[in-house]
Order: sequence, then structure tokens, then C-alpha cells
Amino acid sequence: MRKFNLSSLSRLVTIILLSSSLTLVVVENVNAREIKAKLAWFNITKLSFRVNGIIANIDVKPGDRVKKKDKLINLDQREYTDNIFLTKSLLKSRKGELDEAKRELDRALELFDRTVLSEHELQTVKNNFILSETRYITANKNWLKAKRELEFSNITAPFDAVVLDVKMNQYETVISSFQVSPAIIIADADKLQAEFKLTIDDVIKLKANEIVDVVIAGVNYKGTLVFPSLLAIDGLYPVSAIVAVPFEKVKPGLDVTVNIP
Repeated sequence: MRKFNLSSLSRLVTIILLSSSLTLVVVENVNAREIKAKLAWFNITKLSFRVNGIIANIDVKPGDRVKKKDKLINLDQREYTDNIFLTKSLLKSRKGELDEAKRELDRALELFDRTVLSEHELQTVKNNFILSETRYITANKNWLKAKRELEFSNITAPFDAVVLDVKMNQYETVISSFQVSPAIIIADADKLQAEFKLTIDDVIKLKANEIVDVVIAGVNYKGTLVFPSLLAIDGLYPVSAIVAVPFEKVKPGLDVTVNIP
């Protein structure tokens, strides 16, 4: 009878375990269903101005890759910078008035404690301090508003993105107070989504954030399932598999395959 040493026995057990593992993987792939899907942009976002003005510069064009906080388009900022200067000057003046009113109030309280100042006179000084304080608060709010308006006169990228469309032209007038129109349309630069539709019987078998295989141009990628809407259209529910792949590598519009369990 042939004898095995411990080393031979260990290798034999390892081969058996590996064979079992490979068998399980094959069975899982056999059970997967192939669903036809269409590759599309992910996280399409429309960016608009929140203030009025005239477009001064457009720094991007469709197809450009931009990083988070990159400047995309901006209005003529002269009016906004002037407003910051004026409101800051007024704020400084109001601060001086408030400081003086505070000193007057402190002196009045001291005189009142020494019974030199009447209660009516003290109240008059208090009212003047309250008025100065209100003016200072208002001036500070106007200065902060002017700073925000200058910020809003620029549109920057909220995330790493690809520019899909530029909807406005240089020197065009923007009147956001009447109608908000998109100036730039962007999408995620490093993620795409495979879109398809399923019946309710198929949807209830899946879980949000479940990992599935997505085959794009013969290459297998891992996708994360999401359910964009719970509203069915003609009895079918929209489903997407989000794939981490840069737009430069593959283009939306391709027919792809999603393997779901």
C-alpha cells in the first residue's frame, strides 16, 4: 500500500479545496442572467447662475475634463467687486458709530449710577446704542451678501466632471431673477451607468448597491446596482449599474450586457 507523507497530504487537500472553489464560481456564472443595457452618462448636472449679469468668460467646451472647483464660466464682475468695496466701507463706518455709541452708553450708565443722569436721558442713550447696533448688523449683512453675489457670479465644477454642453454665449445677458436657465451641463468624469428595465418580479430579487458584472466592449467591469425611480413605465422599472470607468475609455451609447443573479 502506498504511503503519503504530511507534505503530500497537505498538497492533496489544497488541490481538493481549490477545485471546490472553482466549481462554485462556475455554477454562479451559469446561473447569472444576461440583460441587455445601454451605457449612459452618470450624475448629469445642470449648473446655473444665481445672479444677473453679462457673461464675460467661458473657460470650457464640451468634452473637456474638469476638476472640482475649476472655474467654468463667469459674469462680468466689476459691479460685484464695486459693491463689495462700498458695503465694506459702510460697514467700517457703522462699526465706528457702534463703538462710539457703546462708549456713550457706558458713560451714561456710570452717570446714572451716580444719580447725575435722569432715567429719561439714559433711555435716550440706550435707544441710540440700539439704533447703531441695528445699523451695524444691517451693514454687515449687506457686505456678506455682496461677497456671496460675487461668488455666485462664477460657476465652478462641484465635482470631477466632463462638460457635456455649454448653453450660453459670451456677452449674453443673464437675468436669473426672472428665469433660471442652465449655463453648463456636466456629468461624472469617472463613472458611467448601464441603464435597463426590469419587471417587478425581477426587481424584488435584487438589492440596492448589489455588485454585478457589466460587460463593455468585451471587457468585464464591476457595477453597483441603483434604482433611479420607483415609478414603473409600461410595467417596467428603471435600473442602473454604476461602473467606475473614465469617459475617455468608453463612450456612452454603447450596447452593454449586465449579468444579474
